[in-house]
Amino acid sequence: MSPIDAYLELRREIDRRCDLLFRRFAPAVECRRGCSRCCTHIAVLPLEFDRLRRIPEIRQKMEEASPDDPHRCPLLEEHACGIYGERPLICRVFGLPQLWRIEEWGPEARLLPQSDWDSALDWCELNFTAFDPERDRESFRDEELIDMYALNYELLRLNRLFCATPEGKGYQAELRIPLGSLIIG
Repeated sequence: MSPIDAYLELRREIDRRCDLLFRRFAPAVECRRGCSRCCTHIAVLPLEFDRLRRIPEIRQKMEEASPDDPHRCPLLEEHACGIYGERPLICRVFGLPQLWRIEEWGPEARLLPQSDWDSALDWCELNFTAFDPERDRESFRDEELIDMYALNYELLRLNRLFCATPEGKGYQAELRIPLGSLIIG
């Protein structure tokens, strides 16, 4: 399976998970079409950047785009995502309860086993207003959280594979690229 195909499968898996979580937490989630508060400086790995720039409809949008506000995503159209079906993974999971694992290091700068790492919850401040991330960790089952470490690990793995292909040649595997770099005009 190519890195792009594997990325699309990961995206489908994330979409299924997000759909379940949005349904499960609907009363506590304020994210709706027209809310673009989180659509700020967004940067993606070369895998996602290259995929977006190769889609003709997105290229067309970017030829017509102008960076009116350098702090907003250039793909917004009237406070809604202009590429919703193709939006990057970070945009898909934003707002939902995210588990962030914090790497812990032991003596001699050795990474401790993941079971010894601390973790933190995060979500959009407009969502889950009745919950406190520090106090209410037990309110969320593991399957109700987006494990950002696991998601980013897999995305980085696929990105490294992509950067080793002819299509990925010329990209720096660890460097995130601002979506505003897609603007052609």
